[in-house]
Amino acid sequence: MKIFYNDLQFKNNMAKEVTILVPDYKPNERIDINVVSGGKEVVKYRLEVVVFDEQQQDLSRFSFVQDIINNYDKNYSLVEVGNDSGSKIPLLFRDNNTSLV
Repeated sequence: MKIFYNDLQFKNNMAKEVTILVPDYKPNERIDINVVSGGKEVVKYRLEVVVFDEQQQDLSRFSFVQDIINNYDKNYSLVEVGNDSGSKIPLLFRDNNTSLV
């Protein structure tokens, strides 16, 4: 999914928050989001939706998510833990190798 920076609505020339509706996704599926400005990729995000199954986990929900974050690709930093829906927990990461506009 690509988002073109020039197409977004901004206050004070900088987006504080953008809401994106993503298509249906399967549990444990990754969604990459690339923000493009002037034809150049400026920010890259990754949305991971992990599944917590209480029946098969020895960890608490918090420890489960914390373990995933601590062991995640070090090229990415956590931006947000989304609202979980049932057993699905969305995690949003930003690629450390891209700069914010």
